Amino acid sequence: MKLSNLIAFILCITTYSAFAQKEYPTEYEVQYEVGFSLDSTNLENKSIETLYLYTGPKYGVFMSYKEAFKEEIRANLEHQLKTTGELKISKDMTSSFPKIFYKDHQNSQVQTEEKIDRKLYSYQEPNIPLEWKIEEDSKEIMGYAAQKATTHFAGRDYIAWFTLEVPIPDGPYVFSGLPGLIIELYDTEDHYHFTLKTMSKLEEARVFEIKNSEDIAKADFLELKEKALKNRDHTIFNQGNFQISLGTSPQMSQESKMENQEFKRKLKENRARKNNLIERF
Repeated sequence: MKLSNLIAFILCITTYSAFAQKEYPTEYEVQYEVGFSLDSTNLENKSIETLYLYTGPKYGVFMSYKEAFKEEIRANLEHQLKTTGELKISKDMTSSFPKIFYKDHQNSQVQTEEKIDRKLYSYQEPNIPLEWKIEEDSKEIMGYAAQKATTHFAGRDYIAWFTLEVPIPDGPYVFSGLPGLIIELYDTEDHYHFTLKTMSKLEEARVFEIKNSEDIAKADFLELKEKALKNRDHTIFNQGNFQISLGTSPQMSQESKMENQEFKRKLKENRARKNNLIERF
């Protein structure tokens, strides 16, 4: 496999038409740290990830580190291969939040983009705009005067703290529409908790584009994703013993067969534990 093809495979980067459907110019980079519990049977086991919001008065784009810096990641991987012949994959290369949210503040719209089996799909979030209730409660967060607001989205009730000191109607994930930037957000069960990490004004505006993708309804997207996951699991669990290492003999030792079975067992358990998604429906 050619080096460029290998890098693209690792990053799951697919080339699409250069004709953009829409541009999203942004002026600020906001980092959020999210603590979350994917396993409903062990809610104390929290994972932590840093996610990125690029935003401005009119538009915002929310994504993972992998998506925000994929060109830098690609260059680093190519450098690794050329200089050492090896690849070191960091935890930032994977994300529990693979979707990209393109937000149009002016029209109260959120377009969601995600790959399923390396094909790009997008859908317009049907539950936007959110219905916010602004409360009188206030507190200070990282030096900002923050005010409380509540809403409901995808099966969860949320509490948000926003600041009028940053008059940008945006926040983490799909959350937007308040008169100031959301600097803390969590569901009432505290399974997902976003907190502001850093915020900085970009030296130059960063412009994002929604590339050509298959635009479908959210319900159809969720059905496709569930089907793809089941097909992937079926392939893994029913293909029999297989060699993971390249360049080895097709004849497997009993020890290797046992290792494969153990791998499948752990994979199945891991799938079952990831049952507490941020969107319940």
